[in-house]
Formats: sequence, structure tokens, C-alpha cells
Amino acid sequence: MGDIVSPYAVERLSILPISVFSVFGNNDGNQAQIMRVAQRENSNISFSQHDFGEIECESKTYFLTHYPEIADLAALSGKYSAVFYGHTHEMHDGKIEDTPIINPEKLASYPSNTISIAYYNFYY
Repeated sequence: MGDIVSPYAVERLSILPISVFSVFGNNDGNQAQIMRVAQRENSNISFSQHDFGEIECESKTYFLTHYPEIADLAALSGKYSAVFYGHTHEMHDGKIEDTPIINPEKLASYPSNTISIAYYNFYY
């Protein structure tokens, strides 16, 4: 979530057979071009206009942000079924109170050769 540095990355994400919701971070590339790619016909990716956002799925609300400090506060609020964040590029799967809080790590192979993505079962 966040730090999408190229429209090419959005092109690749936009053709996945799943819906993708993202937030901008502190190291994004050309946001205007990224948004143009995301808004193309048949694209399945959407962006929050901020560095945080909420999505609803199956009558549950989820919070996404780039920043771990904002994620912690959102999880502490008890308002969300789960909270997702990025920024640190370090995988994290834990809880604050009863709220799952997840950092899927990163999709880039820099600075290490690891690439990861989180799959969260919204129907659980």
C-alpha cells in the first residue's frame, strides 16, 4: 500500500482477476499518470485520494494506510474488522486488541530479492 513508483506497476495490478484498492505513500511516482492507468476501462484497481482509506466488504469495514502509526490508531479504535499498512516493507501479521493488523511487506525486489503480497479472507 503506497510507494507505487511507476504506472507500469499499476498496469500489472489492474489486470489481476481480483479487485485492488490502494493508498498513496511517501514515495509514489507520477500520481497523475498512475491514476490515469487505474481509471482505464476494465481496470480493477482503485485508489484513495489520501494516504488512508476505508473499504467495505460483506458488511464489514477495513482500514488501509501507508503509515504504521495511523494503522495502530485505527486498530485501537475498534471500528475496523482489519487494518492494513505498508511503509516499513517488513511483513507483519498481528493484532491490536481484537483487530488484525497486517503489513504485506512489498511487491518490489529492492532492496532484497523478496516479493510478497497478503491475501486476506474477507469472508472469515
